[in-house]
Amino acid sequence: MQGLPQMMGTCEFTKDRDIFANEQPYEVVGNLPPEQEEFRANTEYESCDIPVFDLRQEFDSLSLDVHGFEYLKRPDLDGFDIRSENGMRDYLRAVVRFLKEHFQTDDVLVYNYNVCGRSPLLFL
Repeated sequence: MQGLPQMMGTCEFTKDRDIFANEQPYEVVGNLPPEQEEFRANTEYESCDIPVFDLRQEFDSLSLDVHGFEYLKRPDLDGFDIRSENGMRDYLRAVVRFLKEHFQTDDVLVYNYNVCGRSPLLFL
C-alpha cells in the first residue's frame, strides 16, 4: 500500500474474549423480554486507529480471494428506479445474476444492502 494516499481513521472491532473458545460471538437485534435482556450480546468492542487508504487507483488489481474484498464496476445497473419497491427488487435480481456469473456460483444471498446515490460501483 506504499505510495497510496492515506489518512488515519478509528474503527471499532469485536474484542477477543475467552468465551469465544466455546461460543460464537453474537448480538441480538430487536425486542427481547426484559428478563432476557442480559443475553442480548456476548460481545464487547474496542476502538483502534488504523490507516485508511485511497484505493481508487487500484480498483482493477484487487481480488476477493487475495485481499478479502474487491470492487466491481457495473455501469449497466444504472437503469433501475431504486426508489420503488419493484425497481429495487429488479435491481437486486440483476446484482444477484451478476454476482453468480462473476463468482461462478449457484447461490448468492443478499442479506443486507444500502443504496447511496446511483453509483455503478459495487463494494464486496
